[in-house]
Amino acid sequence: MTTIKYKCIQNRICDGCTTGCEPLTIGRVVVYRSPHTPDNAPGQEGVISSVNDHYVFVRYGNSGTSQATPVDRLTFITQSCSECAHDLSTGEHADWCMTARDPEALRRLRNL
Repeated sequence: MTTIKYKCIQNRICDGCTTGCEPLTIGRVVVYRSPHTPDNAPGQEGVISSVNDHYVFVRYGNSGTSQATPVDRLTFITQSCSECAHDLSTGEHADWCMTARDPEALRRLRNL
């Protein structure tokens, strides 16, 4: 199973410390906003190519090279499954994902 990193609700990279953490899935579409970009200005759209404990590497536009990007400057465009972190816009889940197999069983497990 692949280790999934998350964008913590405290705007740092974590291993999934709370239920509010968002998966940093490779291939997920994000928008970068630099500190000097006005809130009403469009950000720079890119795709996550890898993640480590300090940075999210994002490929912007047609660039073949990914840029190390601080996680607190990223906004997600697509939703991900909280269990396997796959992009929900495709409707696909990892083979081991319980949500894909039996969503009701997963809900019951979480309510124990």
